[in-house]
Amino acid sequence: MGVKLIKIGIIYLLIGMGMGVYMGATKDFSVRPVHAHVNLLGWTLLGISGLILFVNGNAAVDPILGLGSVLITVSAAVFAWLLLTKLPNAKGVAS
Repeated sequence: MGVKLIKIGIIYLLIGMGMGVYMGATKDFSVRPVHAHVNLLGWTLLGISGLILFVNGNAAVDPILGLGSVLITVSAAVFAWLLLTKLPNAKGVAS
């Protein structure tokens, strides 16, 4: 069931991204809420649900999960460093 949810989620992701490209190309953002919900509820919800079902009890994916955790942590640290060191201080805003 996990793989099936991931595959359905990918279809939603492609639909949502296609809507985003169309909106950007035409400068018509009237379907922005639909685009956001297709991506969030379609891809995110189904993709995460599928991953949880797929990963649960599957020891073969443990190394991938470990590497993913390290990469996400490093990415978050780099993002935080960039924000803290590269953003200019706004005048009149408490820091």
